Amino acid sequence: MINNSEKRKSTARIALENFIESKGKRLTLERIAILDTIMEQKGPFTVAILGELLSGKGFRVSRATLYNNLQLFSEAGLIGQVPRLNSAGGMIEWEAIGDRTFLLSLVCIRCGKVRPVRNHILARQMASSKFASFSPLSADITVRGVCARCNRRQSKLTAKQKPQKP
Repeated sequence: MINNSEKRKSTARIALENFIESKGKRLTLERIAILDTIMEQKGPFTVAILGELLSGKGFRVSRATLYNNLQLFSEAGLIGQVPRLNSAGGMIEWEAIGDRTFLLSLVCIRCGKVRPVRNHILARQMASSKFASFSPLSADITVRGVCARCNRRQSKLTAKQKPQKP
């Protein structure tokens, strides 16, 4: 019996093989190892984390190779960058597209905190939407605003700054 992880890997490999073939490139063992490791992840990852995971499996892959392959996988529609306003240390996080088919991200413009929201209504709406000669696979919607914590901080600062009436 094939589990979900193996099914994800298999589906991603086929999609990558078709994409790479159309680009005139080769499906190498390195690419398969990188893709499989990504498909095993249950959430966002950075290049550093991916490198460590591959190293733990006995694959020594340079950062340049990782970046090049992440770009290739992104072009193939297999992975995407996780929306971030101020990511820690400027590190970009990636995620398998299948994990975030229709994702709504709430981004605080003050502290940079990102709160992903799974929205079943949005997913149903996108799945039922008809576009001429186009089939949507995923959508990322980023809503920028101010989180409750930053709102509370601002309210306290504003209250302290108001002049006291005599």
